[in-house]
Amino acid sequence: MRYGAPRVAEELNAVGIKCSVNFVVKIMRLRGIRARNGKGFKYSPPAEAMSNVAENLLSRQFIAEKPNEKWTTDIAYIWVRDRWLYLATVMDLYSRAIVGWALDASMTEQLVTDALKMAFQRR
Repeated sequence: MRYGAPRVAEELNAVGIKCSVNFVVKIMRLRGIRARNGKGFKYSPPAEAMSNVAENLLSRQFIAEKPNEKWTTDIAYIWVRDRWLYLATVMDLYSRAIVGWALDASMTEQLVTDALKMAFQRR
């Protein structure tokens, strides 16, 4: 059976058989009837997203004791009018300040390189 108790109760009420969800739940339990759920979604990143990935040097140790000791980068996807723009940022983990950034219509190595160049120039 695909329908769960709420949907069965709704269908029965629609055809004129008055019943509550709790009543349907009780009958379904007594009869050993259970709804069949669809398969759960499992996220697995595409293989290309896992190639050319740098080693995780921080190992979730995000506390820095001095400026410029640890930087981290990220890319944000921003929908603007009718297209995606990509914002690459470089954050100094000591101050949590953005020390470099770059914005482009395509997500390329150059985008991240430009953000890092800005960070090096500013620091």
